[in-house]
Amino acid sequence: PERGYALGDTITYRITATNDGNLTITNITVTDELTGDEWTVASLAPGASEEFTASYTVTAADATAGRVVNVATAKGTSPDPDLPDVPVTPGEDTETIGTNPTPITVTITGHQETLEYDGQIHTVSDECHTIMAGLNCGTPCKTVWPILRDCSGFYCACKDCITEAGMRAYASPLAGEISTVVSGESGAVTYGLLLEILRSQELRQLFRIDSNSVILLFNTEGDTDPEDYARVIAK
Repeated sequence: PERGYALGDTITYRITATNDGNLTITNITVTDELTGDEWTVASLAPGASEEFTASYTVTAADATAGRVVNVATAKGTSPDPDLPDVPVTPGEDTETIGTNPTPITVTITGHQETLEYDGQIHTVSDECHTIMAGLNCGTPCKTVWPILRDCSGFYCACKDCITEAGMRAYASPLAGEISTVVSGESGAVTYGLLLEILRSQELRQLFRIDSNSVILLFNTEGDTDPEDYARVIAK
């Protein structure tokens, strides 16, 4: 009402639950702490929201206090087995009797920010644009991470063009080289990286590669996306 709320009036709250992360959250429960109302949401994709309403009647105690405080919160399940607990920022609204309520937003974060050099695995917080498909999940594997952390001497971040070069090189080997290999993007990136390293004397020295080096590449992916594979090979 224009006069604001007073004793005996009903306050209607609009509550929005938003996933501001990059992972889909499931089994979500949204709770309005003032009214005790609860709502369930099967899943929230990144950037998605669900809206709810709750009603509360102003009591004498509220009128005496001169305000009504309402907090909405939520909980859910992350698909990341290493970070199953989803960070939640509760939404809060404090109303002075005689004013109108403002919308309450509960923020559910489907990722956790990376803490640099802490030795732990973290989910990538930004949306990644890459030709990688399954490997674009942004979530490290807790089984492999200790091996990579303790046994790797170098880490390389590759642009898509490096991956595509590896796919084409596998598909059209030079005379006397390996037989033709049909390889998707996730499998071919190591070969593309190797070819890039071999072209540079500086990189060869950095990785200590010479005529005596034995190099083993792992490739476990075929053309899982035939259309994209054909597009890359045709370049």
